[in-house]
Amino acid sequence: MSEGARTASPYQLRDMFVTFLNNCFVASPKGLWEHSWKSMSEDILHKRQRILGHANLELDDSTLEQYTLIEVEKLMRMQDRSLNDFKDMPKINHVLLKELGNRGTGKTFLYQTIISRLRSRKQIVLPVASSGIAALLLPNGE
Repeated sequence: MSEGARTASPYQLRDMFVTFLNNCFVASPKGLWEHSWKSMSEDILHKRQRILGHANLELDDSTLEQYTLIEVEKLMRMQDRSLNDFKDMPKINHVLLKELGNRGTGKTFLYQTIISRLRSRKQIVLPVASSGIAALLLPNGE
């Protein structure tokens, strides 16, 4: 992993990590993770800034590690495996994931697209939100 970190992209490093776990004997998956997760996470902050439209976004190491675990888990699942198959690997913190609220998954864009499409067909659409913050995301929300 150390050699790859010099020339490979973070995505390629995550893919290599998954390949090692699934196809090689790794004596200490946790040790390999601790040694290499920062190299595998170098693109994540930029991705989150772009997705959230927040160029000044900063992530602490704990949150960055969680996002990296999520990206690795996605690759594992493509091979019908999971990080949970390895007992000493760090686990995805589902409480933190809920706090993050799946930000950047495109929910607002989807809602606005559906509303616009229905209104373009002359249908009446009344978006409703149960909190002031959510209301701000609606078209003409106040």
